[in-house]
Parts: sequence; C-alpha cells; structure tokens
Amino acid sequence: MTTTQRLIQFLSTLTPYQQLKFFKLCNQISGSVNIPVTSKEIYYLANFIRMQTGGVRNMIVFSKKVCYGFEQAETRLHYKTGHTLLEDFLNGKRIYVKSY
Repeated sequence: MTTTQRLIQFLSTLTPYQQLKFFKLCNQISGSVNIPVTSKEIYYLANFIRMQTGGVRNMIVFSKKVCYGFEQAETRLHYKTGHTLLEDFLNGKRIYVKSY
C-alpha cells in the first residue's frame, strides 16, 4: 500500500472535525515536500479531499502537503514519551509539533 492509499484510508475513518484538525496539523509540519505534481495518486487525493471538505477546486499543493505531513506524522517521535505524532493525534492529546 502506498502512502497516498494509506492516507485516504486514514482520512475516511476520521470525522469531519478530526479531518480539519489533521489538515491543520499537517500544515504546521515544516520540511521540503518531494512528491511529484504529476503523480496520479496526488490528483486522486486532491479530489478525495475536495469531496470530503465540500470544496470547489482540487488543491494539488495542499494535497502534497497533507501527504508529506502524514508521512512525517507516522515517523516523528516525541522527545519524552517516544510516541509518534500520529499516535498522539489519534489518542486526542494536545500536540505541539516542535516537540516531535
């Protein structure tokens, strides 16, 4: 399963409020996004996000940022607890991105 497929599966399990919180979290994660724009999966993800949020247009750059944020959330560990960012998000903990 690719990252985009796992991300779509993950987003489909969240409530609309949790999706918006996750999008905000992904937007806070900084780093260089090295996902090609021409990837068909990015277009599919952009369309999925548009349908979930009720948007009007596909946001390719935002979709790339969410995909990068999901990859980072799976791997970044908290400096004290050792939990991943994604685990803490799913457990409903207050998250400070700089601590991961």
